[in-house]
Amino acid sequence: MDSKFTDTPSNDLSDGSKTPAVGFPCVDYDDDDDDDGVVKSSNIVNTSSTSSSDTNSTHTSTEDDHRLYPADCYSFLSLYGPRLNPGFFSFGVMVYLFQITFLILMVLSKVGGKKLGANGEVDNPSGDMIASFIHSNASYLVRATQFTALLCYVAFADASLRDVVRAVETFPRFDRIAKTDKVGCMVFSCTLRFTQGSLAITAALLLVITSSDVIDIILNFTAINFISALDDVAFELAKWGKYGPNFEKEAKRIEQLPLPKCMFRKHKHVRSMFTVGFFGLVLMSLMGAIIYAQESEKLWLTHTFRVEFHDSDLKSYTGCYNIDEDAIGRLEGYKRNVYKMSGESTHNAKFGYCKRDRRWILFKGPRDNACEAGENKLAQSSRTDTFDISTSYGDAWYSVSGTPLDLYLVNTLDDKCVSFDNGICDPEFNSIDYQYDGGDCCSATCSESACGFDGIEEAFGVPNISGDGFPDCRDPQMRPLTIYLDFVSSRYQQFRTYLAESGLDVLNKKYADVGTILDNIDEFVLDYINATGSDELEADYLMEHLSEEPEPTGMSPLVLDCDGKNVLSLNVNKSMTNRSQTVQVNDRAKCMLTIKSTASTFETTWYVNYKIFNDKDKGIQILQGSSEELTRVNFHRMPDCAVSELLNYVNKKSLSDDTSKKSIDWMMNDKLTHVVCENAFFIEKYALGVLNFAAPIKGSDDLGGLWIRNDERRCIWPSITCERGSVVKLGLDSSELSGKIAPEISLLTNLVEYNSYNNILTGTIPSEIGSLTKMESLSLTFNSLTGSIPSEIGSLTAMTELSLKYNYLTGSIPSEIGTLTAMTYLSIYNNSLTDSIPSEIGLLTSLEILDLDANSLTGFIPSEIGLLTSLDSIYLSSNSLTGSIPSEIGLLTALEWLNLASNFLTGSIPSEIGLLTSLGSLYLESNSLSGSIQSEIGLLTSLYGIQLSSNSLTGSIPSEIGLLTALEWLNLANNRLSGTIPSEISNVTSIKKIAFYNNSIDRDSIPSLLLPFIVEPCVVCNGEGSFDYVKSIDENVISWSDECSKNISDINNDLIYDMISVDECSLLIESQLRPANGSGKDTSGPATMTYDVHFFV
Repeated sequence: MDSKFTDTPSNDLSDGSKTPAVGFPCVDYDDDDDDDGVVKSSNIVNTSSTSSSDTNSTHTSTEDDHRLYPADCYSFLSLYGPRLNPGFFSFGVMVYLFQITFLILMVLSKVGGKKLGANGEVDNPSGDMIASFIHSNASYLVRATQFTALLCYVAFADASLRDVVRAVETFPRFDRIAKTDKVGCMVFSCTLRFTQGSLAITAALLLVITSSDVIDIILNFTAINFISALDDVAFELAKWGKYGPNFEKEAKRIEQLPLPKCMFRKHKHVRSMFTVGFFGLVLMSLMGAIIYAQESEKLWLTHTFRVEFHDSDLKSYTGCYNIDEDAIGRLEGYKRNVYKMSGESTHNAKFGYCKRDRRWILFKGPRDNACEAGENKLAQSSRTDTFDISTSYGDAWYSVSGTPLDLYLVNTLDDKCVSFDNGICDPEFNSIDYQYDGGDCCSATCSESACGFDGIEEAFGVPNISGDGFPDCRDPQMRPLTIYLDFVSSRYQQFRTYLAESGLDVLNKKYADVGTILDNIDEFVLDYINATGSDELEADYLMEHLSEEPEPTGMSPLVLDCDGKNVLSLNVNKSMTNRSQTVQVNDRAKCMLTIKSTASTFETTWYVNYKIFNDKDKGIQILQGSSEELTRVNFHRMPDCAVSELLNYVNKKSLSDDTSKKSIDWMMNDKLTHVVCENAFFIEKYALGVLNFAAPIKGSDDLGGLWIRNDERRCIWPSITCERGSVVKLGLDSSELSGKIAPEISLLTNLVEYNSYNNILTGTIPSEIGSLTKMESLSLTFNSLTGSIPSEIGSLTAMTELSLKYNYLTGSIPSEIGTLTAMTYLSIYNNSLTDSIPSEIGLLTSLEILDLDANSLTGFIPSEIGLLTSLDSIYLSSNSLTGSIPSEIGLLTALEWLNLASNFLTGSIPSEIGLLTSLGSLYLESNSLSGSIQSEIGLLTSLYGIQLSSNSLTGSIPSEIGLLTALEWLNLANNRLSGTIPSEISNVTSIKKIAFYNNSIDRDSIPSLLLPFIVEPCVVCNGEGSFDYVKSIDENVISWSDECSKNISDINNDLIYDMISVDECSLLIESQLRPANGSGKDTSGPATMTYDVHFFV
């Protein structure tokens, strides 16, 4: 216990325990007011130990009851602070917080406005705070109930008013405070009791004056009384032991505890009457003020409103309507006013309320009663019971026949009775409620001749600019379009910069840049004259033209029109450089930007470099240009839905690319869809457009000669095949396409076949092609593609055919190609690939044709090639492969064509080659193979062509060659073979050509039957030919004539062709002198063969 109260006796509780007197001893006070305020110990009442008979005798009258603490939770707060007994203190505060929370929520529900309020729509047109939650008027029945309720509330005070009275009565008198009294707790308790009661009274008043129904008023009073009585109810529950024995004992003790002298009032009715009278006067005064405002002819009612009819039949009734002063006070509208059309109208039109129909009605004629309009009724509102017409502004209105009407009703002033759609944006009506002044605030919705006139006062961040425009367009249906001027200059300035740049080329060691020169013109001119030896006349010329440029005298109007309407019109000046202006246009607006000069001399004309963006943040660029090159340009604004959809697949930078912009512009002109973003194949159509503009038909402009079309569905285009509406095949072969393969090809996710051979495609194969996981066939043959084969091609696991021949591809064959296990055809012939053939090629077990001819591949032929047992043909000629022919090649038993010619292969021909019994052609010429010709060659009975020339083969020709009965062409020239021609070769009756020259074979052993088929070399030297039957002088050099040898040395064109006759050689020479046809290759220089001759002509 606090030491401050150690002199105060403790009270015995019923269980014999001691409870501290806490500074508020239970004492009996004399009735006289001149008591000295000192507590006498003999007067202390022990509420727990006192006998019941004593207790009963002590409280036998109401007078005695008023000497005790009130039986409510606030008495706990009068006796206990938070330190002495936190539990009792918290109990009292908790009940107060519940009461005050309920009451605050009730007050906010009435005065919280549209966000917090629960009043529904209030028909009070006034803009003040009180009018926002009080109705403009009330019925007689409701008003009588309001008065009766307040009178009863004051005369028969309920719990809330009693709490206020009790707080006033028990508030401590400081002149009677005893030493043991805890004044702070007393004041705190009375303050909480008073604030709760006052707030309850306020809530009661608000509920009364805002209710428009009798039942609601009664129910609201019941709710207020319940909240105010929570402290009494909680105290009763504590006394009944519902919160535990401690609260039960203390509640019973408090109920018997006398008030301290400072809280007791002898004449209690005086303060009660004063308090009740004060609050009653306040309540009645406020109620009277509200009734006055509701009944006033000036306050809380709509005086003038404007109506705008869009229906042609009612267009003539558009205008302002004022209160009919003559009809005020009449009972026809039941406290509703009549409004008649202002001005000199011949219609005598009026708005009035019909109680019978519960509607506002527009009618004409001499009558003022809307219910009697009859045939003169023109329009009517939805059903309503409100008193002011302003609540019907946003409601639906109907014609006499019940058809919904298109109209606007707005409050206005007498001098504002002008039409919404007059072409002038009125800020007062620039909101959605008034359809943004009837559309006058935006270019796309303004329909008058004066639209946007003099609407611009600031543009491109530059003040004091005059022009036409719509800076206050707020319609959310409009979309931003931004014009950025990144360079504004005159011809004079451009010429000045050109002169400075020319000087910089001469004096770049002294002057860092153009700006340095222009800052030091005098010094620069002297340095330039000294460096170049120019005369004084040229010095004067430089000085004149490098000086500060004059301000241009001509104007450069910038005009932006969208959808046939002007959006912005002003004159450009230099201060707008590096500044932007955002305007609002339709989402898919078709626009035209015009920037031209009106000056008479070109020296003083402004020229503008500009960019146009699809958004306010300048994230997506639509186009860029220069007024010097083109004064007028047409473009479309990208639809937001298109941008949103495309950004799921490409980034903003890609959307700003020229090809992307052209594709969207093309789609905007689509006669069929007009960019239906919701179309499932919208992305495919965009991708096709980008592919077209990235590689249009050679010589065509942006709009003509397209392989895409916007006048028919894409699935019926000649180049496209669709399945279930999606593009699966794209055939663009031999279409004269010139350009690059756009990365957007990856958006054709269902593409199965892409054929673009025999075009003029340049650039690289985009890595994004790896996204086309359904791709089965890709042909880019006969183009001018460069760069490497992207490793992402390994993702095309469904690929069966890949043809990249006749390009300029470099780098190595990616090892990822091993993942294309479904591949049957692979041709990268005639490129510039380097490095070795990856061993992963052995994973392509379905491969039938492998063509890597005419590259610069190095390294060994991988032994894993033996795993490709499905191979039909191998072409590895004209590379730089080294090493020996792998013996695993004998595993390729299905092989019909083997071409390893023109490499640096060494070693012998593997005997396993005899296992290739299906082989029809064997080309191993122009290598460094050694050893003998294997006798197993006789097992290749399907052979019809053998090319082993230009190697280092030794030994004799095996007799087993006579088993090759299908052989037509045998070329063993330029080796080191010796011996005789085996007689068994006579069994080869199908032979057509045989070449043995430049060997050491006995020519006399040639069977006579074969002599007609023996060929000799024909040498073509700069158009001169010879047919040489002379044997070789040594093993490597052919004996040429001196003249031919000299020519060969000069032109480095020592070509040898195998010929049967002089006539055939002559034909070859003649063919060298004719230009090549259809090759697409360079034919300049000396006459040479322009087609690939493997063996003979």
